[in-house]
Amino acid sequence: MSRKRLAIISIIIAILIMLGWRIAILFPQSEVPFSMKATIIDQLAGEFPNFAFIQNVTGILENRGFNVTYYNGTLDVSFFRNLAKNNYGIIILRVHSALRYDNSSIDFFTNEEFVYSKYPQEVDAGLLTNGTLFYGPKKYYFAISPDFIRNLEGRFPKSIIVAMGCSSLKPGLEETMARAFLDKDAMAYVGWADLVLPKDTDSETSQLLKMFVSENSTLWNAVKMTRRIQYSGVLSPYNITSTINFDSWLRLYPSSAANLTISELISEAKTFSTMAMSIEVEAFLFFLATNTVKEAERFHIEKAALVVNSL
Repeated sequence: MSRKRLAIISIIIAILIMLGWRIAILFPQSEVPFSMKATIIDQLAGEFPNFAFIQNVTGILENRGFNVTYYNGTLDVSFFRNLAKNNYGIIILRVHSALRYDNSSIDFFTNEEFVYSKYPQEVDAGLLTNGTLFYGPKKYYFAISPDFIRNLEGRFPKSIIVAMGCSSLKPGLEETMARAFLDKDAMAYVGWADLVLPKDTDSETSQLLKMFVSENSTLWNAVKMTRRIQYSGVLSPYNITSTINFDSWLRLYPSSAANLTISELISEAKTFSTMAMSIEVEAFLFFLATNTVKEAERFHIEKAALVVNSL
């Protein structure tokens, strides 16, 4: 074997070792990277549109480098089935949510009217239920349960979930919807303690994201900087003439996410991206090196054939 060929083989072995080392660091079995993709899922767009909110939040996220996707169309059961497949780092759920009559859990509304025969197996299994709003005509919609989230295909790798609906993080029910997202690898879940009006959840979610994303506050400090919403009276715009009382504020779960900052998550995402690009370059060099060996071998074979033929 020639010295040249030995040198080429040595280079290939070195590149393989480097690739293996890089991959082991980049993809440890217990780690998943944070994603610079964000989504705003606006189930309230038809009933309570707020373009200024969407524009503001999108700007906050894009200014820190997030690629933002906005959804406000057919937010049916099929749409939510794909929620965990897109590797979002931040998920903003501008959707109705409700406490069950027996106070056992929280469910998120879809825009799809409830018809049992559409998804009988999922209803019977407790993945889907029927939900109705506390105002307006009594219409029933499919609502997704915590078990629906747990059974989704895909994960929420280090995702931050902002659930903007009523009672989305009711005290005492942290182990229902919030826990379901964490069981799918989400890092943090922010939601409301009780009822909240659209205008209030919009304003306080904007404040939360401004502090956390733009100002780089810790997640807990960003939550603390939002207003406590207290209300007592009738809700005329919702055709509710009886007195309603609620005391609501944004909460964070779990407490271990309190010191999380967006800068450390972005740094992690950039490190991952840089290392991924490095691996691509090394893989390309490996491709060139292996093809160089193949070409050299082909050259020697052809040369040997010419010698034989000339004899």
